[in-house]
Amino acid sequence: MLNRDSLIPLYFQLKKNIKDDIISGKYKPGNSIPTEKQFMEKHDLSRSTVRQAILELVNEGYLKRLKGKGTFVKENPLPFENKFLGNIKCFSAEMNKKDVSHSTKVLKKDIVNPSSEISKKLSISENGKAFYLKRIRYCNQKPLLIVESYIPLYLCEGIESIDFEGNSLYKILEAEYNIVVHHGKREIQPINSVSDETIRLLKINQDTCLLFMESVVYTQKDVAIEYLQAELLGTFVINVGD
Repeated sequence: MLNRDSLIPLYFQLKKNIKDDIISGKYKPGNSIPTEKQFMEKHDLSRSTVRQAILELVNEGYLKRLKGKGTFVKENPLPFENKFLGNIKCFSAEMNKKDVSHSTKVLKKDIVNPSSEISKKLSISENGKAFYLKRIRYCNQKPLLIVESYIPLYLCEGIESIDFEGNSLYKILEAEYNIVVHHGKREIQPINSVSDETIRLLKINQDTCLLFMESVVYTQKDVAIEYLQAELLGTFVINVGD
């Protein structure tokens, strides 16, 4: 059952329930799932709430909708970590497209030895080095997300000297290092517990519901070029990327 006292949006709870049922095999590949009306009656939800949950699962590759027939589990549903193509735009390009005033503040940049888990995601040795960049991004002068990026240093020697308040990370990678982003994998989930630093930087309350995003971005030849973690306000929707 859905928890109406939770800070996690109801559509997201329903989406997770349906996804868990797909992964567990309750809803088998090729079979239909309950109708929107059935979900509405079972959980006492509005049609828009149910529809949002289902459409996101369609977009993530778990479900397909057939006009006049219903919604079905894909024969080969994507794993929980969703692969996406041709949809990686830098933050500044996305905001310019929407004609939104935006800016960036660099909180930290350094050469680091990433954790073994991050090293594995970037396909570098456990003692390999990475360029670490932590930024806060603003829209209309309001802080909306905190982003931490790790780039394998062997791909971008000297990148730590570049100003990333006035330059896009992806544009620098392309212009200075001939590295073009192509596709990636991402996972997004709500979080309720956040650090004091996040509260201070995003100017939010302790009970504000945020989204946590994790992604790995690759070149066309599947070379991992960035591991990214971000905390963002749930009302803010962007394409994964710089």
